[in-house]
Amino acid sequence: SSEQVRALLPPLLRGIDEARDAAIIALLYGAGLRRSELCSLDVTDYDPGIPDDDAQVPIPAIRVRHGKGNQARRVPLLAGAAVWVNIWLSWRGQSPGPLFRPTRPRQLDERMTGDQIHGLIRRRAAAAGIGHVTPHDLRRSFVTHLLDAGNDVAITQRMAGHARAETTIRYDRR
Repeated sequence: SSEQVRALLPPLLRGIDEARDAAIIALLYGAGLRRSELCSLDVTDYDPGIPDDDAQVPIPAIRVRHGKGNQARRVPLLAGAAVWVNIWLSWRGQSPGPLFRPTRPRQLDERMTGDQIHGLIRRRAAAAGIGHVTPHDLRRSFVTHLLDAGNDVAITQRMAGHARAETTIRYDRR
């Protein structure tokens, strides 16, 4: 549920680890990213605002270059996700390289791995007392909540990077 997603977020941002973890959770849920997609993001893949032709309101987005099947896509971020990414970038800085990396000084040029992402989600879920949660659960919630909000299956399919609408429909947990 969206309440459980909020419970995964750190209650206070006391340091760099909490800022990074919050941004990761926000993108897994707020852009429906796969772990591998999240790990392959660079700082330059984040766009804090693109003009919307209808309303001329900047819409934050993430460019996924290495999606499943090596398909690239641009995903507008759900409300709040950009805030967490901006907070993380204020800690991380704008230097080129991986958007998400370990916070240990000797690992600052490395990318986070899928296992590291899985471990931080597992730790955050345990701390929140919400049981077993995986990064892919956040992706399923992203799809379900988009459909629940009345979004078309075809639009949701494109945002999730699914090749087939049937896959998108299987993610629907309503």
